[in-house]
Amino acid sequence: FGGGPLVAAQAAAYPRGGAMGIGAAVGGIDSGREIMDRKFEWAIGGVLTAAALTAGIVAGCGASSSGNGPSASATESGGPSALAGPSVGAVTLPAPSASTSAGGRSALPPDKVPQCHTVDLSPSVSIVPGSQGAGHELMNIRLANTSGRTCTVYGYPGMKLEDANGSGQATTVTRNRSMAPKTIVVPNGGSVATTARFDFDIPAADESQTGNCEAPSVYLQITPPDETTQLSASIGGGPITVCEHGALDVLPFVAGPKGANQ
Repeated sequence: FGGGPLVAAQAAAYPRGGAMGIGAAVGGIDSGREIMDRKFEWAIGGVLTAAALTAGIVAGCGASSSGNGPSASATESGGPSALAGPSVGAVTLPAPSASTSAGGRSALPPDKVPQCHTVDLSPSVSIVPGSQGAGHELMNIRLANTSGRTCTVYGYPGMKLEDANGSGQATTVTRNRSMAPKTIVVPNGGSVATTARFDFDIPAADESQTGNCEAPSVYLQITPPDETTQLSASIGGGPITVCEHGALDVLPFVAGPKGANQ
């Protein structure tokens, strides 16, 4: 053993022991260290054991709560936690009433207003004053309710150009989708109207490029929405010439004596 303060102290404590005393002292120190080491290990082991037991208890509580409360997906989607009250499954929602499950049809009045038929309507057609420009012109098409009752109109008219003899001419009707059609309730004596645009001076490639592109049109045949029979009216301010093989661009009917965009 080397000389140092610890050995000197032990020699002083055991003056008669000589080398054996010193050895015994050193052995005692070693034994004390072993005891301290073991106590430290026991203490550490106790702490670890307590920690493990605590973790097990907490884990057991967590498993119990998750088994009785809402699932993780329900919590993430905004549902209540296990501490916030009963789960979503415990809530009883009232059954829908008959009125809400009927699709809204029960809210309609029993005396639904009928559609206006061809026989209920009287037509008039005229060129819109001052609408001529850049090779095109506008026509106002009006249908008056003369049925003696209220009826409805919804949508676009069918149209056919006619010559002076009432014979049909080439006609192409395009429905203008820039505005949506609406159901119009037309009282007796009331009217609906629409606007049709046509080119009178812009011929198609296969039409005459000089003079009139098409033969003049004197009458306009009109089919009311959802009807199969026609009305015919002379074109006020006509006759007219409709190029591009009688191309008419028409808006849906609106309430009143004048169509839209006039």
